[in-house]
Amino acid sequence: MPIESLTDSRELSELFDDWLSEQSVEDYGIRTDKEIGMRNFQLFCDNDNTDVLVSRNGRDITGMLVMVCAPSVIGPDIMGSEQFFYVRPKWRGLAGIRLIKAGEQWARDRECTHLIMSSSKPAGELFGKVCMLYEKLGMIHIEAGYIKQL
Repeated sequence: MPIESLTDSRELSELFDDWLSEQSVEDYGIRTDKEIGMRNFQLFCDNDNTDVLVSRNGRDITGMLVMVCAPSVIGPDIMGSEQFFYVRPKWRGLAGIRLIKAGEQWARDRECTHLIMSSSKPAGELFGKVCMLYEKLGMIHIEAGYIKQL
């Protein structure tokens, strides 16, 4: 199951539909719009400091990880941060681990000093499982995020 950088976000259409069927971000007042999402994913494909990494089974995309490389606002460190992470249910486990490892390598290749991964409550039952996976991969729980609709 190879991991590659995506160049055309249109390939994410079915995967994005799968994610939409599983998530609950709208429960938190976050609106979703597939057309806008596809345009935004393309921006991540095209920018030098961002990337959309995908895992495949043949031609089918089984999962994706969107990465951003940016300087820390408080010091000299450079952060490699996950912005979006989703793996189709059938491929969870190995594909997810491979994407995380590829994201870590992507960050190292850009001289990032840290890798930041997140899990959010809209992921439902996966929230805790993803947190445990991150810890098994040597990550430390460092913060909690909050949201308020304005």
